[in-house]
Amino acid sequence: MKKTLKVAAFVLSIVMLAFSLLGCTRLSGTYSSGLETGVPTEYSFSGRSVVISVAGIESEGTYRINGDELIITIGSAVTTHSFQQDGESIIIDGIRLTKK
Repeated sequence: MKKTLKVAAFVLSIVMLAFSLLGCTRLSGTYSSGLETGVPTEYSFSGRSVVISVAGIESEGTYRINGDELIITIGSAVTTHSFQQDGESIIIDGIRLTKK
């Protein structure tokens, strides 16, 4: 019984460590800059996918969050952006986007 409990605790700690190292932060929903930036910009997140719309032109790709960085891959292009979450808003490269 003690051995089974020790093994279960060990497995649970490995799983928790793996999730923390993989950066399991996920976003969902659509975030908009409104007209603050002069050009309407929206990021729509679902699972690991993101659709970015700038002035009505859409690009689709994937994303991941690594600490305070948002890494977006569209086709073969990979871009890294500063990232923060603030309640119902996110801040990407200093631009606040509010959840719709």
